[in-house]
Amino acid sequence: MMGRSFTRRSFLATTGIASAVALSSGHARAARKEVRLLHTQAADPKMRQWYMDAIAEYNSQTSDVEIVCEFIPWSDAYTKIQAGLQSGTAPDFIHADPTGYAALLKADLVMPLTDTVSKIGWTIPPNLRITKGDGNDYVIPTWIEILGLNYRRDWLAEVGLAGPFKSWDEVIAAAKAMTNPDKGRWGISMGLKREGKCGDDFLSLYTGFGGHLYAPDRTPAINNDLFKQTLEIMRRLCESAPPDAIEWEYAGTRTGYKTEKVGMNIYEGRTIIEILGEQNGGYGAGFPNLMDVTDWQLLPPLAASDWPKKAFVRSGIEGFSILKDSPNIAAANKFLIWLLGDRNRYVSMLATVPYMEIPVLDAIADDPSYWKNPAYQRRPDLIPKLQEAIRVAGDSALPNNYIDEYPDKHVVIPETAIAVASLALDDAVLGYVLEKKSADEVIATLQGTLADFVKE
Repeated sequence: MMGRSFTRRSFLATTGIASAVALSSGHARAARKEVRLLHTQAADPKMRQWYMDAIAEYNSQTSDVEIVCEFIPWSDAYTKIQAGLQSGTAPDFIHADPTGYAALLKADLVMPLTDTVSKIGWTIPPNLRITKGDGNDYVIPTWIEILGLNYRRDWLAEVGLAGPFKSWDEVIAAAKAMTNPDKGRWGISMGLKREGKCGDDFLSLYTGFGGHLYAPDRTPAINNDLFKQTLEIMRRLCESAPPDAIEWEYAGTRTGYKTEKVGMNIYEGRTIIEILGEQNGGYGAGFPNLMDVTDWQLLPPLAASDWPKKAFVRSGIEGFSILKDSPNIAAANKFLIWLLGDRNRYVSMLATVPYMEIPVLDAIADDPSYWKNPAYQRRPDLIPKLQEAIRVAGDSALPNNYIDEYPDKHVVIPETAIAVASLALDDAVLGYVLEKKSADEVIATLQGTLADFVKE
């Protein structure tokens, strides 16, 4: 186990958090205790500004505490947290995605937050809770990011097809039908650069079909027909991706869709908000040509006969964790109760990134007033689909597929998220798809890597 002595000055130097700006009030700083937050919401200017304003408001109301926040890209969270763990240091609390907080769960560095959730007044759907198998919450989820399939209705109509797709065979057939290099069109956007997207998508499908990376005894559980079948689905999808997909990562796959090079992409709601644009409550200039021809659906099951019962949601759950050896636990708790305990404040936070950051609470998702946001009203046909996705996420046996969990055995295995963050799954998929390695060869290599993660 890595050391857990907390000298935050060295952590700040290690992670770059030293440049954090104190969002201060007028209180004398010498009398105020700094409580440091590491936050992964760096990519969305509106959300980042919302947090800066909220923290400034909170700091203006306190005389003894100052929340100091550093915003970092989500893609840097795992690396920065790992660096902090290796130096035996950490901030007081973090907001991260699973690849960030999984490292802290693995090292047993976060404290139970069940009482904090209760004081906030939330009832989190059971399958959206992040536990360690002991019944306690270790993350307060602020939102879920729901992965789905975006597709061009107009392109499909040209080839005599229409969604929704009830199986991956149907998705693959549609991708092939839309592929027409003479028109500069390809069927689907795949991220084949070694930066996380292809491994992430693979895990979404494999776990959505019922697979696990680890067995309950924490040994690798990938030497099976389902793992091989999922590899083959990825290969068949890539046959309808454009040649330059070899250079596409997360953003590249969205760009491929927005620039009308491909007819489908697998992504969270960011694709939609970028299509809507600023004028419709989204981001950027928008893509008017795509606004009314893009449709969205849940990810389909393996067999068409299982649609829609076994359609699934890959929900990336993001949220707050408090480091259990922090000297400022009480102050961090107090801030989170203030931040999330006011319903209107919480809704205003989510409103800064519609479609992408979706509420974890059924009481909000089922409230018609929540969906009055202009971005949702521009495409009201998507609202019931999103509501259904939230319900599916709450009911799913494995909504947070970044962390293997066996609830009946009280076993939680955060190393699954580390397999994504370390790009081990990218190596497996790219080895099979691009390097033409056999499934058995890919599995043998990945089994060794997964076993090493548990030993570390």
